[in-house]
Amino acid sequence: MNENFCIIPFIVLNCRPNGTLKTCSQAEGAEPIPGFNLNQDKLESFWNSDWMMDFRRRKIAGERISQCEGCKRVEKTGNKSKRQIYLERFYDKYKDRINPNGYVNEMPAWWEFRLSSVCNSACLICTPQNSTLIEKEHRKRYHQLSKYDREQVDGCTKNQLGNGRFLRDFWKHVDSIDAIELHGGEPLIDDNVIDTLEKLVNLGHSKRMHLHVHSNINKIDDHIIDLLNEFQSGWFGASIDAYGEENDFLRWPSRWDIVDSNFRRIHLHSGWSKTITSSVTVYQCLTLWKLLDWYLEFQNEWDIYFYHVHSPDRFAVEMIDIEKRREAANEIESYKPIFLRHTGLDLLINMLRSERAPDISEYRNFITYNDFKDNIRSQDSRSLFPHIGEIYDKMYDAI
Repeated sequence: MNENFCIIPFIVLNCRPNGTLKTCSQAEGAEPIPGFNLNQDKLESFWNSDWMMDFRRRKIAGERISQCEGCKRVEKTGNKSKRQIYLERFYDKYKDRINPNGYVNEMPAWWEFRLSSVCNSACLICTPQNSTLIEKEHRKRYHQLSKYDREQVDGCTKNQLGNGRFLRDFWKHVDSIDAIELHGGEPLIDDNVIDTLEKLVNLGHSKRMHLHVHSNINKIDDHIIDLLNEFQSGWFGASIDAYGEENDFLRWPSRWDIVDSNFRRIHLHSGWSKTITSSVTVYQCLTLWKLLDWYLEFQNEWDIYFYHVHSPDRFAVEMIDIEKRREAANEIESYKPIFLRHTGLDLLINMLRSERAPDISEYRNFITYNDFKDNIRSQDSRSLFPHIGEIYDKMYDAI
């Protein structure tokens, strides 16, 4: 098996709320796959289209593809990429789907559900295509946005998957689907998502299915937890980026008291695994020890995982002085003797020690966007995260 091969395009269906498609949720800088939209097009016409078959052949041949560089960058740090994780978990089960011509006889086994962009958060690293709150913010101030951010707004649509033919195709192929991955928006406040889960439970499909859930846990109730417990197995990812007011800032307008309370009520059966997922940015990269202190109470039941935010690059941790990041990494090292699992810590430590040199555009793009958000939200990021002041200093020096 070559070092660039990936099983994902042979088993996973990845689509956006507006019906457009990508090869993977980690596809870096990739435009939507041309010529297809699952609001109008049949799944069959896309799944073995010329574009997808060619992409699979390139993977089989070992070609290094630009949109897959995110995984290669993670691997270079010594951490496991999504590509490697999926190969370890699924290659043996689905290797018969790999044909030299790129044709896959079976429909996708793993469906990523992004039925709408309805969301009760407007996280700093998110986009208007994935959050109605951000879309509302940005549409109101469209003329103030950068070209990149205007394009993100232009890609929004009210014609979303939950209202199109996507769900009809889902129920047509439900017997061959092994897993569903819930994204948003915020999936647990989406009526179409809840209705689909209820129907899967009532029809008995949940007893053989794996359910993968990404949630900001701003809203969790007993009915949702009961539904989740009907599935054979699952993974629950609680998106918590920092502790306390830092999390409230990054996942605005989140409230830490509600997040903490909801987190404590998530009790799932033994077939489930639970992980805190933290997207590490220039903002909280030096203060994640606060989150680790809070997490220690829950480490018997929960894992913790840190994502290196590299797209868009305006949030990259490498903009912070490497000596400060090394100090933070050394502090994280001190937690190892009291941690039951070290994978998450190793990911974070390697991330903080990254020696990649940021481009000057990253500094410029950060300042522009950070000032824009501070202004419209009446926030003071430099007071809460004093270390980002050096980004402004470096930019002024460059000028």
